[in-house]
Amino acid sequence: MEQLYTAQLETPAYVFAEEPLLESLDRVKSIASDNRCHFLYSMKSLEYPTVLKKMLNHVEGFAASSVFEARLARELLGSSGTVHYTTPGIRSRDIPEILELCDYVTLNSGNHWRRLTPHLQGHIKIGLRINPGISLVGDERYDPCSSSSRLGMHIPEFRAHLRKNIQLLPHISGIHMHTNCEGRDFGGLLKTVEKVSRDMGDILNDMEWFNIGGGYFFEYINDEEMEHFRSAVDLLQRRHNLTVFMEPGGTIVRSSGYIVASVLDIVGPVRSKVAVLDTTINHMPEVYEYEEYTPDVIGNYGEDEYDEEYAADYDDDDYYHYTLAGASCLAGDQFGEYAFEEPLKIGQRLIFRNMGAYTMVKSHMFNGINLPNVYFVDKSGELRLERNYTYDDFLNRCSAHSTNGSL
Repeated sequence: MEQLYTAQLETPAYVFAEEPLLESLDRVKSIASDNRCHFLYSMKSLEYPTVLKKMLNHVEGFAASSVFEARLARELLGSSGTVHYTTPGIRSRDIPEILELCDYVTLNSGNHWRRLTPHLQGHIKIGLRINPGISLVGDERYDPCSSSSRLGMHIPEFRAHLRKNIQLLPHISGIHMHTNCEGRDFGGLLKTVEKVSRDMGDILNDMEWFNIGGGYFFEYINDEEMEHFRSAVDLLQRRHNLTVFMEPGGTIVRSSGYIVASVLDIVGPVRSKVAVLDTTINHMPEVYEYEEYTPDVIGNYGEDEYDEEYAADYDDDDYYHYTLAGASCLAGDQFGEYAFEEPLKIGQRLIFRNMGAYTMVKSHMFNGINLPNVYFVDKSGELRLERNYTYDDFLNRCSAHSTNGSL
């Protein structure tokens, strides 16, 4: 993406590139095909229609978590492909639209099961979400399987509801779980599937499908982890004769996205300079959510994996150190500490990479700072502007309405 340093684009900018997107799609589609899995894309990572359209020849459908996502998925898919709907908060008034848009719906709790099944049965394939009780994520805020998680029923709770509502079981065709976040170890998936098989095998034998969810980085999978993944899927298929769905999200779009920013100012003493950028953590909120997350910047020393030979030649005095910070009034609007071979200059562009997931979908206009322009780079390298935001967008977010730039 060297062209982003010189291309005629206005910063800050979200830039999405087709080539790495297709590489990710091909990789995951191949893994799904080799293991006879049905490949869905989890929309919550990125809902950008231009990118979603590029997925249509690779995925069998979309996994949606809201009615708006489901509507977008159905508009893109038309009458082909499937839409799977999973959320802990289903409103009764949304059921007619869910039935119109979706092919599968996963209920999240015993109350869901008892209250909504009569309205859904016979019209849509119904699943139940479980919490297998094996935590794979250290940060409880992102752990869907913590003891206090509201996401799915613990297996003992599931069985308790089953005893009271046995008449509803024939209307359930599948089981759904989502147990990880940015996971790179598929051994945890295998361990979880083995536990579910032991604890629920009699129930799984009467089901049609099992959704193993997402939350894994397939770009880092090695032969050992691939074997763990294959064993987990094979256990569900062979022992319980289940159709297996997988719904990766961030791993598909992460590497295809960039944020391009410009240096607005450089402040502070010589050894602890701060470079103020025209972007902000408003545009990548997970920097603030994850206390130890420092986003990748092209050209930063240490951006590649640790190399002892390279490190031996590294002299701290040979690099120029900066705290990269955003343009809002929030004191904590900082991206982290970085080092560059040359001093930064006002007006210089910096490129954050691996920004495709959970940036655009979470961005906001705190301080009234505008959202980045949105650009797309196709396979030929052509860069086109797809969206620029205006004062009217800001007013609409303020619950004010404007058609001509005035109230």
